[in-house]
Amino acid sequence: MAMGFVLTVMFSIAMTAGSLIDYQTGFSTASIYDAQSNAQAPLSGSLLNIMLLLSFFLMDGHLRLIEILYGTFEAIPAGTAMAAPGIVRAAAEVMSRAFVIAVMMALPVLAAGFMTEVALGIMIRTVPQMNMFVVGIPLKIIIGLLAAILTLAVFADCTRGIFTTAFDYIGVMFNDLKGIP
Repeated sequence: MAMGFVLTVMFSIAMTAGSLIDYQTGFSTASIYDAQSNAQAPLSGSLLNIMLLLSFFLMDGHLRLIEILYGTFEAIPAGTAMAAPGIVRAAAEVMSRAFVIAVMMALPVLAAGFMTEVALGIMIRTVPQMNMFVVGIPLKIIIGLLAAILTLAVFADCTRGIFTTAFDYIGVMFNDLKGIP
């Protein structure tokens, strides 16, 4: 259960970052139905989730999970695990770290959107005859998409760090189940 929790939280990084990106670029109203979670999923989050899943298999994460699962049955026989109080702290730490990583992944798009808003605000004040909706909304979409495309390359490079963090937290939670400090 601990391994499933950590991996679910780490894979939710893509959906959280994608929803932040979609809110900034104006795509928050367009979402995809995700049959796995039985909810609406953001467009960018679905793309980032596919990239994260492909990177997971390319980095042999599935083999590492099988190795960890085998190690758990060797170290702790089935039915003998005792949950220590530290496992709750580790779970909270996993969730907070995942949120920080998601915000860091979406930060370039958020910054580009913020700078676009500032520039549009200055333009609206200097040229009041300009219709902000005609100019501003397409400009935000274009700049947001450009920033998101540039962010994809960075996201692909950061996936190794995401999975390293996930496997480290799986180890921490596993040690809490064994009772090792």
